[in-house]
Amino acid sequence: MTHSVVEFNTRDPIVLTKAFITYVRPLLEYRLSVWSPYTVSNINKIESCQRWFTKCIKGMSGMQYSERLACLNLESLQTRRLNCDLKMCYKIIYNEIAILSDDFFVFSKLSHTRGHNYKLFKGCSQVSTHKYFFSNHVAEI
Repeated sequence: MTHSVVEFNTRDPIVLTKAFITYVRPLLEYRLSVWSPYTVSNINKIESCQRWFTKCIKGMSGMQYSERLACLNLESLQTRRLNCDLKMCYKIIYNEIAILSDDFFVFSKLSHTRGHNYKLFKGCSQVSTHKYFFSNHVAEI
């Protein structure tokens, strides 16, 4: 039994973008709610994959990264991480997943806060592993 390799030879930006979204981006975003890069070096390394991809599309090499993203209707990976973090925070606070919000977040105890009772308190920490922990960086946002 022989297996034949199907090879696609296209330069269509729509097809290439869909392939990137389907096959590459999930690898770049795997478990980012757990490990959210906080150093500039790690953020740039992850973002460089999408930067490289958008630059390789015909006619876009001379454009700025933000312009290439707009043309391809893509968001930066940094923006996508922020959105995922905020969605996860929402799910935890409103008990849509099996994590108790009181065990995970510290809510502001000030009674004179405006709006709602879900204002998150950012704890101070001297240890960098806890300083950049999910609940702390989401509270900052």
